[in-house]
Amino acid sequence: MQILVPILFFCSGATALIYEVIWSKYLTLMLGSTAQAQTVVLAVFMGGLAVGNRLFGKRADRAKRPLAIYGYIEMAIGVYGFFFNSL
Repeated sequence: MQILVPILFFCSGATALIYEVIWSKYLTLMLGSTAQAQTVVLAVFMGGLAVGNRLFGKRADRAKRPLAIYGYIEMAIGVYGFFFNSL
């Protein structure tokens, strides 16, 4: 279990980078500029971090199983990412 957690965090980060590239490509098609698309992706990513911290930060500190909560959130993001193109 000790080695599994860092591996899962690594996979989570790698997946986030893949999502960033995909969303940048989608936004480049919509906005016509790579710089504007990267700016939007970065702003949304940083905003998402801030909102997530605000909504879940204190709850995660009090949770009995914060790693399980993180896993559920990651699974929800994965399901959303899987169906992103069909939405």
